Amino acid sequence: MQTKPQIKPQSHFDSIFNAIAPAEVVKAAHISKKKKTVYDIFHECRTDYVLVSLDCIDHEGEECADEVFIMHGDLHKWLKDTDRLEVTTGSNHMEGGEIVEDEQSAEIGYVDYIEEHMTPSDIKAFMIHKGLPFDFDSSIK
Repeated sequence: MQTKPQIKPQSHFDSIFNAIAPAEVVKAAHISKKKKTVYDIFHECRTDYVLVSLDCIDHEGEECADEVFIMHGDLHKWLKDTDRLEVTTGSNHMEGGEIVEDEQSAEIGYVDYIEEHMTPSDIKAFMIHKGLPFDFDSSIK
């Protein structure tokens, strides 16, 4: 008797994005094999991906632009795995002549994070994690 392999159930979020996302997790338009140096990053949230526009300098020193499409399912997993969705806020104030630190942690929602809190530094780290053929200017922090 043969047993069926156990399949991990998908969350509702994962099933929606796996249904609408293309097979490739990260797609790029016009990305060559030669590395380019990125000096500015812009992103825009779309229904099934995050559109990332990169201002670059190519290997010949010419300015150029590239676009990368980052699929939500993969970005969401990476943000969770790197604890970027966990936000810690804190303050210091005086009580009775002593400094009191007040700190709170909470998990922020994925959509709220990419629309309100995601920075070029996050996109840079994700692209490095994925091994995309870009170098990054030190000004992108």
